[in-house]
Amino acid sequence: MVTLNDTKGIIPFLTFSGQAKEALDFYISIFPDSKLLSIDYIQKDEKGLEGKVLNGTFKLMNQTFMVMDIEEKYSLWTYTKKVDRKK
Repeated sequence: MVTLNDTKGIIPFLTFSGQAKEALDFYISIFPDSKLLSIDYIQKDEKGLEGKVLNGTFKLMNQTFMVMDIEEKYSLWTYTKKVDRKK
């Protein structure tokens, strides 16, 4: 578990509607000098969907990030895999 004493500055916190683990794995796979620091999953008797990310922490190029899954009904937007390219 990462504590405030382990980091300096602001830690960006990203929320997802069920794709936090996939996003975390993707970011770690494409950025050099990156690693998973910790990950906890929602358990059977906890609020939320069992098996989704309760809290994940990872580091990209010496910057710490946090992720979590939230219930879709509380999400402000939906993430997609689409990439728009201007011609």
